[in-house]
Amino acid sequence: MKRHLILSAMVAFVLLPSCIFVHELGHFAVTKYGWEPRMLPAQVSFHLDHEPGTCARVMFSGAGPIIDVFQVATGLLILILLRQRDNEGRGILYWLGVVLAFVSVKWMLTPLIASFMPANDEIQISRLLGWHPMVLPLLVMLLGIPVAAFVFKQHLRHGSLVSLLFVPLFGFLGAGVWTQLLGPQIFN
Repeated sequence: MKRHLILSAMVAFVLLPSCIFVHELGHFAVTKYGWEPRMLPAQVSFHLDHEPGTCARVMFSGAGPIIDVFQVATGLLILILLRQRDNEGRGILYWLGVVLAFVSVKWMLTPLIASFMPANDEIQISRLLGWHPMVLPLLVMLLGIPVAAFVFKQHLRHGSLVSLLFVPLFGFLGAGVWTQLLGPQIFN
């Protein structure tokens, strides 16, 4: 049991901030085509000499969430492939799957996040498509619920709730270390 707690904490501490960073790299990759991007530890800023078209803005806003879909799908695939193994055969690869799939918890919280952050990706896409700003955040939440339920169900079949709670705890701790200490040293 102690080994699982340590593994969950270590993987979450490193991988959850990496998931955020890769999400931002998705935005950064799109801005490389005609915009002047600046990569920050947990955000991409850019300078424009002209107003981009709707398609370019949708691509920019959607690039990060598309990365999230790939991260969650990879995590789910790992968990599905490992679901028949016993606890001893589910080491670091299992926790990689849990943390990657855990990105879906952000999806469940998207309407809440969107209500406090009007620059939220999903709100921006909804507005650009001419929808009510909360349409996409609510759709994303509906996707996140079954994914997160699957992760919890799979984990609780073989693990303890305590080790699963280490994922957000140490993941957010790692994100704080990245955005406040390491990232600024690298990007400034």
